[in-house]
Amino acid sequence: EWTYETWIKVDPEASIGDKDANAGKDTNGACIMERSRNFELYLIEDDNADFAIKYNRLNSDNEAVGTMQSDQSSVNLKFNEWAHVAISRSASDNTAKFYINGVLVDSSTDDLWIQPVDDTWLDFNYMYRGGEINFFKGSFDNIRVSYSDRYPTAFTPNQYERFAVDSNTLLQMDLDNNLTPFDPVNNFDKVDIKGVYSYYIQVVNTVTWTSEDYVLPTGD
Repeated sequence: EWTYETWIKVDPEASIGDKDANAGKDTNGACIMERSRNFELYLIEDDNADFAIKYNRLNSDNEAVGTMQSDQSSVNLKFNEWAHVAISRSASDNTAKFYINGVLVDSSTDDLWIQPVDDTWLDFNYMYRGGEINFFKGSFDNIRVSYSDRYPTAFTPNQYERFAVDSNTLLQMDLDNNLTPFDPVNNFDKVDIKGVYSYYIQVVNTVTWTSEDYVLPTGD
């Protein structure tokens, strides 16, 4: 069981890929996140929206062997607006699900969506295909990777919520500009990480790093 999720806000200058291309390496669509030879999430064209999102299961040659995409769904995504993106899988019913803003845009019970456990590389905002390609232009918030199916059914995401860490939290980044100087010689910081992930994530360029002012909801 697993869940990958994040909030994104896409800049109008972001690259929007060909929705009919077989895989991200061929489409030139800006990458949200990916695990090489495992899965990829990236931007594609949508006839009645600014963009849509495509989720591919990849083989060892980074070719798509399974695809889910949002361009035919009821979700119409716009530039400069926050959107929640989540993919998850339940071991109990063997269902992989693709959500945007809590709306189920596609699902499958095919075993191909089972992910290998020996791959530890997760990339955000670009793909690595022998080199870095398909860079994302925009903003990220609330990135979380979990050992459980967080969303067995449709839900209402709340960007202002900061998740509580539990035993199923592998990696969580609130991205509230909680940076720690890590390597003054090579001039990079590391981002604050919650969960059981024991390595670090390097932030090379903090010049454009901004944290928006959130007004947290009050009451019960």
